Amino acid sequence: MNKAPGLLGTPLINVGVAILLGWIPQIDPRLRRDSERSERSVVAIRVIRIAVTAMMTLGSLLIAANALGYHFDPMRVGLNALLLFFAVMGNYMGNIRPNYFVGVRTPWTLESDSVWRQTHRLLGGVWVLGAVVLLVLQFTLRQSITMPFAIGFFIGTGLLAVPYSWWLFRAGEADRHPPAAPQA
Repeated sequence: MNKAPGLLGTPLINVGVAILLGWIPQIDPRLRRDSERSERSVVAIRVIRIAVTAMMTLGSLLIAANALGYHFDPMRVGLNALLLFFAVMGNYMGNIRPNYFVGVRTPWTLESDSVWRQTHRLLGGVWVLGAVVLLVLQFTLRQSITMPFAIGFFIGTGLLAVPYSWWLFRAGEADRHPPAAPQA
């Protein structure tokens, strides 16, 4: 890539993402419908907006610093930043109310507020705990050892949410629709 688009591309994308995340509370019908309940969601989305733009800004600065000849381990810095990002995101996941833009948006979480809440609380806790454990490992072990664990963590948490939300939905469906009593 040429230098100018490479250097300016990420900040421009960052501005676009910040604007989009700022509009979510106004354009999402589920968040607009019940403003009292969704106030915590709006705060959580603002924190997520700051975290996402900070992460993208750090990425831009790392690219620029590397291009200017500063020598550091970009993988270690990037992984630590990503783990901090997951810890912050996990801390606010439980506050996000059902919406169409932010969070785990499976058919089951969008169908049931209870499934949404339970899925996001579990995933948020896993993100915070996993990120803290991996941050400690990052500073105590070699990166060649911690990187596979980090990759497994990122993939595993993404794969955890879908079957967990399905399982919660199925369990709740059985509670709502008990089997019919046998006819004599």
